[in-house]
Amino acid sequence: PLGGYLWPFIFIMPGALLFWTSLSTESSSAEGLSILGGILFMLGAVFLAQSITGLWASWAYAWALIAPTSIGISQMAFGSQKGRDSIYLSGKRLIELGLWMFLAGFVFFELVIGVSGFGLSRFGLPVIPMVLIFAGLFILMRTLSSRR
Repeated sequence: PLGGYLWPFIFIMPGALLFWTSLSTESSSAEGLSILGGILFMLGAVFLAQSITGLWASWAYAWALIAPTSIGISQMAFGSQKGRDSIYLSGKRLIELGLWMFLAGFVFFELVIGVSGFGLSRFGLPVIPMVLIFAGLFILMRTLSSRR
């Protein structure tokens, strides 16, 4: 049974190796290597988490951890290591975007729709009205805080 959980390491190990190599080289392609390494590593980490939990339906929103989030993590680490602030700040923005996308997807697919069977509707709660109310409150709070 352990072998069923080890297969994601075919992504994790090369990703970690590429990422480490990109930080230790002065090549012009180092940033691209760090991004590729970060994507492979995060892909393997998501596969590992899904293998352990069996929640394969989480792909509906977990892709946001791979596409913008892992790229942002790679850029932040690369920019920090190489002293390039513009790359670091770009990575920070991508991480924020990716985590917001992941959170929105999680709320919609898990709590509203219940793709993995954890939806709020199984408790008899009016999910769609609750989501609309919380979205309205969120927009209201952002509007009020931006005026200050």
